[in-house]
Amino acid sequence: MHDLTVFKDALIVWSGTQAYSFNPVTQALIEKEPGTQPLTQIHPGTVIWVKY
Repeated sequence: MHDLTVFKDALIVWSGTQAYSFNPVTQALIEKEPGTQPLTQIHPGTVIWVKY
């Protein structure tokens, strides 16, 4: 999955050390967090967590 905007209602989506948020403020915090990378795609079988 390359279009993560399907999660635009979610506060945050994460998998391991990668995270995504549709909210630009939360996304900026993700990008500044040490050891965390932006989540840009989800491959089949990947375990994800979503907080609404």
